[in-house]
Amino acid sequence: MLYVYDLQAGRNLFINAQTERFLGKSARELFGAGPDDHCTLLHPDDHLLLQEFRAQWNTASADQVFHKEYRLRHASGEYRWITSFETVLARDAQGRPSHILGTAVDIHAHKLAEANHQRIHPRAWPWPSTTAQLGLWTLELATQRLGWNAQMFSIYGLDPATFGDDLATWRSAVLPEDLATARAALQTALQSGQVFDVQFRARRPNGQVRWINASAATVRDATHQVTHLIGVNQDITEAKRAEAELHTNRALLEGILRATPAFIYVHDLPTNRNVFANAGLTTLLGYTPQHLQAMGPQVIPTLLHPENAEALQGTLRSVLAGQDDDTTYAATYRLRHQDGTWRWVQDQGTVFMRGEDGQTQQILGTVIDITERKAAEDALRASEARYRSLFDGATNPIVMYDAEARFLMLNAAARGHLPPEAWLGQPLGDFFPEKQEETLARLAHVFKTGETFYVEDWLDLPQGRTLFWSVFQPVRNAQGVVEAVQVISHDITAQHKQDAVESEREKLSLLLNQERDLSKLRSRLLDTIAHEFRTPLTIIATSSAILATHSDRLSPEKAALRLRNIAQQVERLEEMLDEISTLSRARQGLLTFIPSLTDIPSFCQNLLDEATGLSNRPHRLHLELALEQTIAVLDPNLLHHALMNLLSNAIKYSPEGGDISLTVRQQSGHLLFTVRDQGIGIPRQEHKRLFEPFYRASNVGTIRGTGLGLALVREAVELHEGTVHLESQLGQGSAFTLRLPLRT
Repeated sequence: MLYVYDLQAGRNLFINAQTERFLGKSARELFGAGPDDHCTLLHPDDHLLLQEFRAQWNTASADQVFHKEYRLRHASGEYRWITSFETVLARDAQGRPSHILGTAVDIHAHKLAEANHQRIHPRAWPWPSTTAQLGLWTLELATQRLGWNAQMFSIYGLDPATFGDDLATWRSAVLPEDLATARAALQTALQSGQVFDVQFRARRPNGQVRWINASAATVRDATHQVTHLIGVNQDITEAKRAEAELHTNRALLEGILRATPAFIYVHDLPTNRNVFANAGLTTLLGYTPQHLQAMGPQVIPTLLHPENAEALQGTLRSVLAGQDDDTTYAATYRLRHQDGTWRWVQDQGTVFMRGEDGQTQQILGTVIDITERKAAEDALRASEARYRSLFDGATNPIVMYDAEARFLMLNAAARGHLPPEAWLGQPLGDFFPEKQEETLARLAHVFKTGETFYVEDWLDLPQGRTLFWSVFQPVRNAQGVVEAVQVISHDITAQHKQDAVESEREKLSLLLNQERDLSKLRSRLLDTIAHEFRTPLTIIATSSAILATHSDRLSPEKAALRLRNIAQQVERLEEMLDEISTLSRARQGLLTFIPSLTDIPSFCQNLLDEATGLSNRPHRLHLELALEQTIAVLDPNLLHHALMNLLSNAIKYSPEGGDISLTVRQQSGHLLFTVRDQGIGIPRQEHKRLFEPFYRASNVGTIRGTGLGLALVREAVELHEGTVHLESQLGQGSAFTLRLPLRT
């Protein structure tokens, strides 16, 4: 049986259910039992013993354990023997013991057996024993003969038939580590004649170790010489176990009370006092348990926030009204810290003790600090309020969906775009069935990937067909898991209409520009034909007329010269027509790209040899190669046409002669073909337009040309998926670089 006794109030604060087995009374019946109740329960012969025992508590040390035996009246009316072990559980502000923790063991059966057992050892014990369960012994000093009663043999587990009736038998049973103490006590008794009382351990033949409490006194003869020692042995093993259990329970309880960060208290309702508080109080509020006890009945008015007083009193009234021992309560309120600040706490408790009338006398509670949690909750509520304000106040529709496209949240703007019956928990498909499947797919993508994406979508709303630009955003929980999708939409119908108008305007503008370009192109073409075709045609006409009218007067050599002139001009006209035809096919996408493996050094050398035949001035043409790979996939016809155009231009626009180079090098996965001359150069402001069809630089003077060559160069390069780059300075020459992807 385990119990807690309040010394100052003189009543039980706690008693466990073992009372039913001990005394035939429930724990509830013994809650709050006071001095009058104890007098009723205690055997009349044990009243004085218990009073003396209680007086010892005034000087009890911290770890001291008190042991006593007494009789208590069972519910049946019978008195039963009890042995108990008690220690200090708590002290008051002055350091005096205020609460006792005790454990009790029923020894009634042992006492009855002791009273009924009469047999003693015939040789050594001349009088009958009336104390069964107590081992009685005698030692004759002259003969050193040892006599035991039957209980001694039972205590030590020895067989009387093999008993050696001397001290050696006893010494062999005592544990070596306890023997010196026992022998010293025996020797002291012999020398001083005083009663000795000692505890030691003995090992039975079966190996079992028992705790023994031994007491002895001397017997003297007429001459006052000590002739005998008579003593009592009692097996106190169970008592020792109970004492150890008491220490363990106390250590466990103290450990729990120390280790828990919570403030644990026992509050007496009739006196409005705290009768127990653990060290968690100091952590929570800065006060010591002694401070709390010193506040007395002012503890609640002193510590409780006035705004929480009414609610807490209501909670306590409900506890007082409860008749169930399992009645619990929970309350949240503020307590004043020693530094003057207020701390929010959560209090959970239960009925600890009831009076004889069944009313709650004391409550046991556990208080934890929730100040930070309350601050976080307040911040969360404020954040949610701000979010709700922003959410509902947003002018754009905002809808939050679950994975099944059900509405979780709708702001006012969204509700304005939806039918009146649309509300939370309903799927989008109920109102826009044609959008259900598409929306589910979009939501599934966000739930799976956590990605944000944007869409444009038409919706048929009551107010008309509307185009929305919407962003689908994941909404994550504290663990980072997507638990919803928020869709923010913007009505772009008006903007779309404006964009459509702008698009049509841009298309018309583009068509007009194209028409202007075509008009300019036609004009340039006609100018080119009129200018470039006139000279060959004039030469052809003149030569033909001379041959027709003066053939009889022309020598064969002069007639042949006229025919060669006609053939050369016809060839020139064919070249110009070919260029115009090639450009026309390129503009229509009819110019085909036919790649093949090309030997670059051989290709370039043949090209340079061909270009050399075009020059009738002192030009120096040379080739430079810097290649890691000499074979590449190119369209040799297109590349030939482009490079020959550049080389012929270099010759044509270098009237004074000079160096002309074709350089081929490899760089970052590309082939770079550069044609460089020392000719007249090109004005910088005209670089951008130079590749337009029929465009010629303003400084070409009388040098003939159609303005188609560079346009065809660009077409050939773009079919290779390359680029062309120009560097030029007036009077110093030009460099054209074709940058083509290297394919092998």
